[in-house]
Amino acid sequence: MGTSKKEPADRKKEGLKFEEKNREHRAELKGKQEKKRAVRKAITGKQAAWAQKGIEEEKQQEIKSKKEVVEFKKRKKKTEEEIKIFQAKKKAEEDRLEVRRKEREDERKGQLEYLKEMSNRNRWQINKDKKIQEAESKKLSKKTEADRKVQQTKLQSDVVQRQKMRTAQKDGLKKRGEANIKEEQTIVDIRNTARSDQARLKAQEQTSTLQLETRLDRDRAIANSYTNPAQKQMEIRKVDMVEKRERSRVVSKYKKLAEGIEVKANQDIQRVKREAKKTRDKATSDERKGKAAAQRERNQTRLQANKDSLQKKQTADKLEETEIIEARKFDVTE
Repeated sequence: MGTSKKEPADRKKEGLKFEEKNREHRAELKGKQEKKRAVRKAITGKQAAWAQKGIEEEKQQEIKSKKEVVEFKKRKKKTEEEIKIFQAKKKAEEDRLEVRRKEREDERKGQLEYLKEMSNRNRWQINKDKKIQEAESKKLSKKTEADRKVQQTKLQSDVVQRQKMRTAQKDGLKKRGEANIKEEQTIVDIRNTARSDQARLKAQEQTSTLQLETRLDRDRAIANSYTNPAQKQMEIRKVDMVEKRERSRVVSKYKKLAEGIEVKANQDIQRVKREAKKTRDKATSDERKGKAAAQRERNQTRLQANKDSLQKKQTADKLEETEIIEARKFDVTE
């Protein structure tokens, strides 16, 4: 049927119009019947013919109305069937829509669960990435600090080494300089003492020679006093022999004493030089040892700094590894 192709809203609207028309028709029939009864009561005299004519018209109208009622009932029945069909279709459509609504609801629930799960996973992934990034940053910071510390320690060891080497060199120079000054001054003192002793010895030699000459002059005067020429000559020869012997003894004595002073002075000078050289050698050795000790201490400090830095970096790597493992164990459902 043509009306069955109409939309549910149109069919509903048409049904309402039909009901409204039906009510108007019933009201019209009721009005006509009341008018008919009034006309019957009012028919008198001149109005009889007119009333009769009116009655005939009413009958014709009634017949027409009955036909309309029959036609209306047919249309109503047809409309009711269409309404039932419409309601059935509407019910089916509502059922289909309800099923679809439930399906969409289930889909939305599934999507919400999926989104919630993805949100949890994303939150877990973000948290994991954050913890891993923090672990890597912490490791980098610790390694950077270890490098900074080892460089600082090495630089400080270089400064300490230079200071100690300068100190050792300064002490060596000072001790060698003091040894040189002491050597020179001591040698000067030895030579001055030797010259003083030589002068004193020379004065003693002159005194001894003067005493010898005085004694010889007296002995020569006695020898010259002899009147016997032979005896006089013999005595003079004796005095000459004594003079020669005594003068030689005096010269030999003081020469030996002078040589002794010179030998002792030279021996003292050599001893002073040996002691000065020993002092300088010791100062040089101490300087060398001091510098070598400073170098060893620097090397040991740098080596220990490298070991400490390596240990800190290994610890940082292990800590990062542990934190990354813990980050990856993070519960997604939390």
